[in-house]
Amino acid sequence: MKKVFNALIFGGGRENRLPQGARELLPPKVSIAEVRDAIIARHPDLQPLFGTKVGFKLMFQESQVLLRALALLMGQGIVGLPLHDGLMVAESCADQTCKAMTQASKEVTGFALPVEIKN
Repeated sequence: MKKVFNALIFGGGRENRLPQGARELLPPKVSIAEVRDAIIARHPDLQPLFGTKVGFKLMFQESQVLLRALALLMGQGIVGLPLHDGLMVAESCADQTCKAMTQASKEVTGFALPVEIKN
């Protein structure tokens, strides 16, 4: 599902076959149309985004959120290491990091995105 979803939000709207590596992860004979329809059935508000290449904008926004969070942490003397869509910090700094990430997401996107601590 994730591979197909990524193809739909990063592609230009001509996705008429499953992306490379997706076939072996899905039941036999499932088409991209069936997967797209299943995603739309579960999350109908995403349909207008398919084929718009919005994935690139979202990747950039994610990097802006992480950079802003790191700047906030640096201002507090906290060292953070960005990892994909999160930050690795000392366990003793977890609460401050959650606050920084929430603040950063609000500043960059206008929304306070959910943040969770993972060990």
